Amino acid sequence: EWVVRTKDQYNTKVLNLSLGSPANNAINSDPLVRAVEAAVKAGITVIVAAGNSGPSAKTILSPGNSPSVITVGAVDDKRTADPSDDTIANFSSRGPTKEGLRKPDVVAPGVSIMSLSNKSADGYVTSSGTSMATPLVSGSAALLYSKFNNLTPSQVKSMFMNSCND
Repeated sequence: EWVVRTKDQYNTKVLNLSLGSPANNAINSDPLVRAVEAAVKAGITVIVAAGNSGPSAKTILSPGNSPSVITVGAVDDKRTADPSDDTIANFSSRGPTKEGLRKPDVVAPGVSIMSLSNKSADGYVTSSGTSMATPLVSGSAALLYSKFNNLTPSQVKSMFMNSCND
């Protein structure tokens, strides 16, 4: 609610949610899904971690089960530049959603990602998860907005989905 309310004040275009909860409710009654749908309707591109409950099917977490958000799974890129050896990370949640939606929408590197942390002496820690993959997509969305400021959330989602390798 706060992000939607202050989006014009802070020029918020992208909301990264590296969190989730079991998708126990139908999407039309799920409070997290209703919140992200309101953000998308307000013009914010919402990018959500799929969850780390794989490899079983139907393990996408809420609010990643929302049809309007960009749901991100994790890929293990084997620390190589060549995508031919990439595999979906075993832990990455899989679709379809309980409503039959194909999710996640995209995957991004999410294994052994170096990130900031206040739990290590040098300020960095290596971690894995869809919560590590999601910011890569959020940063890409921010770059799209820096070049094409008037995009809609659905246009950003389409641009990602239409430019991905299968």
